[in-house]
Amino acid sequence: MTQREIIYDIREKLKLNSDDIDITDDYLAHLIDVKRVYLIKQRFSKFTKNIPEEVKQVICLDLEVVESIYGEPCFGDILTTKEPIPGLLEIGGRSALVAVRVMDMLHPHINIIPTERLPYVGYNKWLKKQIYVALDANNKLYFKSDNSQHLNLKSIKVVGVFADPKDAEALSCAEDSSNNINCDFKDVEYPIEAYLVSDLVNLIVKELAPGINVPNDNVNNADASNRN
Repeated sequence: MTQREIIYDIREKLKLNSDDIDITDDYLAHLIDVKRVYLIKQRFSKFTKNIPEEVKQVICLDLEVVESIYGEPCFGDILTTKEPIPGLLEIGGRSALVAVRVMDMLHPHINIIPTERLPYVGYNKWLKKQIYVALDANNKLYFKSDNSQHLNLKSIKVVGVFADPKDAEALSCAEDSSNNINCDFKDVEYPIEAYLVSDLVNLIVKELAPGINVPNDNVNNADASNRN
């Protein structure tokens, strides 16, 4: 279901078809994003990699090599994303970073670790082929390996549950994107489980209904002006 379809359902329930009611689609889209976060956090009390595919988004990011983080020297060359990733939801006290993948299957699996561990990994001779990645507070990903093979990576895919789906959609991989470059985000498949849509709509309707005063406009404005 698209965000535009969800907006339509909200308007239908609230009878928001009058020009006298100043509630824009953009405002409803904002509420949809907010309530989606609430429902997902309620649905998952703790982080799990079994998060449904409908909720996840996949983005593609380019990488670059740096020699320091925040101006502090690192333990060898560090590979990082050129730009910060969009904000991730926090579920069970940790960010909902589900997976980091290479663009092809020739490279080994990438292990997600806490940032604090990054300086201490990559020295085990039995794990030379392992690549490690950590998400720092600046929302950039940092990569490290024992044999510097990570430095050959040019771009990666990131799978996660993002707080603002529109921001994530802007970075969607071409082959994974359901969006057309000329489309409005509201016409893209919205990242939420289908069975939660009715709950989302009802939450927004319940919040808006008390403040809506639909006027009894029994006289057509156009007809009235013609009689003056």
